[in-house]
Amino acid sequence: MKVMVSIFCTTFLIGHFITKAYLPIGCSQGVGRVCIYDSDHDGKIELIASSSNTDQSWSNIAEFTAPDTWDIQPILLDSVIIWDVGDFDNDGLTDIITYGETDGFPLMRIFESPDSSSYPSNEVWRDTVGFPYRYQPISAFDIDRDSLTELIKLDWWKADTVSTYHPFGIYKVVSDNQYDTVFMGSGMDQVSSSVAFGDYDRDGANEFVICNAEGVVQIWECMGINSYLLRQQNQLSTFNIRDCFTVPDADGDGKMEFGIKGFVPYPAYRISAFIYEATNDTTYDLIKFFALKSNFYDEYGGFSDAGDIDHDGSLEILLEAFYNVFIIKSAGNDSFYINDTLTGDMMLHGSCVRVFDLDNNGLSEIIISQNNTTRILEKGVDMEWFFPEPTHLDTFFAFDTVTLHWAVYDTFLLDSVYLYLRRTTGGSSLIFQGLPIDSCYDWAVPDTQGYFRLWLVAKGLGRKDSLASRSFFIKRESGITEYTADSPQSSFLRVLMNPFSTKTEITWCVTDENAQTKNATANLAIYDVSGREVWRYTIPSDNHQLTNKVIWDGADCRGNQLPAGVYHVYLKANSKRLCQKVVLCR
Repeated sequence: MKVMVSIFCTTFLIGHFITKAYLPIGCSQGVGRVCIYDSDHDGKIELIASSSNTDQSWSNIAEFTAPDTWDIQPILLDSVIIWDVGDFDNDGLTDIITYGETDGFPLMRIFESPDSSSYPSNEVWRDTVGFPYRYQPISAFDIDRDSLTELIKLDWWKADTVSTYHPFGIYKVVSDNQYDTVFMGSGMDQVSSSVAFGDYDRDGANEFVICNAEGVVQIWECMGINSYLLRQQNQLSTFNIRDCFTVPDADGDGKMEFGIKGFVPYPAYRISAFIYEATNDTTYDLIKFFALKSNFYDEYGGFSDAGDIDHDGSLEILLEAFYNVFIIKSAGNDSFYINDTLTGDMMLHGSCVRVFDLDNNGLSEIIISQNNTTRILEKGVDMEWFFPEPTHLDTFFAFDTVTLHWAVYDTFLLDSVYLYLRRTTGGSSLIFQGLPIDSCYDWAVPDTQGYFRLWLVAKGLGRKDSLASRSFFIKRESGITEYTADSPQSSFLRVLMNPFSTKTEITWCVTDENAQTKNATANLAIYDVSGREVWRYTIPSDNHQLTNKVIWDGADCRGNQLPAGVYHVYLKANSKRLCQKVVLCR
């Protein structure tokens, strides 16, 4: 019976990333992969994963329905671990390659959709010739570019005896739903890693990379249809290599990289990560090494991935490392550094990390699957508050006009920003709606009293993020006076020539009865409509009453003439905040 569960995405802030969805399905104990595919050909992407506990195993499909809903249902695949998905035999039906056991005997099996609009559920093939070692990855890739997918099974043993061993076996379809071995590897024992594929040396032929538990790395190259040659074998300074993955040119030099991750147990307790790149035809050299400290040992390990997660045109490496997922960026050719860290698998079994644009909005999501759960994260919007100031507890007075000032640095896919006034005890109201390029707003402080925050919310196609200002206090003044230039005890800010073309006179008077400190300081600044400060004037004073004037000729601080437009004159003195608009004509 079909069970449909809708999971509505909720947005939470996690560093510079937001969690767009949390799904109660996923890989378990560091084995299996989360597969991303439209298996029922309805134009909606799906996450396919196997889960397990101590009593049973099951498989689930979560289908994405725009704008932010996931429909989850179980699929019966007879207690298996899912490794890869595709149309391996080119019959228009989706195939899933799995590992499972029958009566304790390990088997590689393929399940297929009964028709083009259904999820895979029917077992159509099982390997009775060789069997894989428990939990070893099984991969699918068209290595020899003949439009037929090869299946690579690691740690290949002949089924009727354990005396015949190969580090891997390559299978290919021979007829509908029928596969046979076309190649078997040699020269290495205890293969333990996933497989990386790609034309790393750019000679028109694909390579694949495998590693073992003793730190040995093999690089094989395709020499023709069903023909492969071992090109390079290295010994790395690590053990327990579980993770081997392709990086499609993270440093922008036109060459693909591949990554390798291993674990050194006691006494080092070190996660070692290596990034390789081809330097010549069939020559592959180490270009970067990371040594990451770990306090625990576990026989499992997760899987890493790469993709452009911040829409800067360069790929990032998402390195899985037990507790963490490290975001590695390039600083130039053959140069890499850890830019950020996300939470990984707190149970130390390892996570399966994938990078994919699930909602097709042009910004790739990060998928982290572990312990029968999956988190989907996306790069948040980079925003900053300038006023209210992030380091001061400001006090605003009812009926005053203050200029709120912020910046939205990342406007990709955004179409609007909103400002909400929120009381700290609850409740909010919209005070401004504008474009992502807006960065300031003249706000009339309401007639109320209490502690408040301002929330800046940015929205767009598949994106939503927010940033709260620091708390501030709104105070009602007793006996509010009308500010006029005729009263020496009143505060004012005036622009005498407005609009102007060559110069204007800015005058002000600030009186603060609470300011008792000598040498008080007033700051006069001018901002353009984007919120960028273009001119500043600082006035020291020997008492708390600040009165002065200045001539502004429409130039910035460097003397460069500014273009015609609307500018904001902003005065901050003691507890006073005053603002006036001025129009520059050319």
